[in-house]
Amino acid sequence: MDDPDYKLLGALNVPVALLSDSGVFIFVNRAFLELAETEALPQESASVKTFFCDTLPLQEGMALSRSVSGGIPCRVEFKNKKGPTRLSIHYLVEKGGKETFLLQGRQRNIDDFIGLNREIQELDHSLAKEATLTRRHKATVDGIEQFTQKLIHDIRSPLGSVVAFSRLAREEVECGEYKSLLSFLELAEDASRSLLELTDRLYEDLQAKQSTLEIESVLLNEVVDALRRDLKVALEDVGAQLCLDDPEFALDADPLLLKQCLQNLVQNSIKFRSPDRPLEIRIGVVGNKERGELLCVNDNGIGFDQKSADALFERFYRLNLKDSDGLGLGLSTCRHIVELHGWKISAMGKPGQGATFKIALNSHAPR
Repeated sequence: MDDPDYKLLGALNVPVALLSDSGVFIFVNRAFLELAETEALPQESASVKTFFCDTLPLQEGMALSRSVSGGIPCRVEFKNKKGPTRLSIHYLVEKGGKETFLLQGRQRNIDDFIGLNREIQELDHSLAKEATLTRRHKATVDGIEQFTQKLIHDIRSPLGSVVAFSRLAREEVECGEYKSLLSFLELAEDASRSLLELTDRLYEDLQAKQSTLEIESVLLNEVVDALRRDLKVALEDVGAQLCLDDPEFALDADPLLLKQCLQNLVQNSIKFRSPDRPLEIRIGVVGNKERGELLCVNDNGIGFDQKSADALFERFYRLNLKDSDGLGLGLSTCRHIVELHGWKISAMGKPGQGATFKIALNSHAPR
């Protein structure tokens, strides 16, 4: 009965045992054994008949506690091999709907039970918190492993291309044939540029995590004009339009970080565009200062399942799509920049119907 689920219960100084609805021991702690004046731990699936001489009062107490509402314990006294024993019986329902009964000894009044119940709740909360931290740690480790594998692949692929096309170019020169030399050099240059872009994204992510804010009044149209210039080739290559609905809107922000955040969102729209229609990306503001303002980036791309909305902002997270490239850093960087300003970011989308990213601007002091 060394089940890790009951590790914290085993540390309680009060006698505690758990019974199934069929009267089979699920758990017994050391203090309970001491109360019963025995060192023999009931075996797995052992019935109470192997532990108590007269089980009728216990069975009656179990039936009574099942019918009592409000968490009130039932108290019952019966004899075991060493003499009379007074226990409290409390009806529980575990996850999954399994009925369980808590037996607790040395209980003289309701205050003792309330204290025990509070202690168990605190232990349960600690156990749940520990389990949550464990899951998050595992998710982080899994994410790092996936990120490392992706990073190795994304580095090896362009490097391999550079080596291959450079070798072909050298062979052309050695043979005195220059027909394909320019083509090989251009391909090697493209592969080198991909590698440079990869290192730039890693550097941007690192810089965003280490940045301190330099707040000033920023005109939204100036930021969008800069995006149109920087992303001109990428937008033209896919035939995308980048529109601004509120050119006169101004906000207090770090201009470089705000631009990086919006650029990541626009690049995300380009990456997940729909093949069925020209891509349109709209940036605008809804609401007002009294009711709250939302800076929105909307597109008509392939969208996503709303169940994935929160996970989109996790570091290293990538949508499970065959054509999904990147390292899963763009939206994570956006969230960090947004939270650094004291704002909040959320995502809404439907498969095939595009996506909308909303940044809730508020009066919270930047961090």
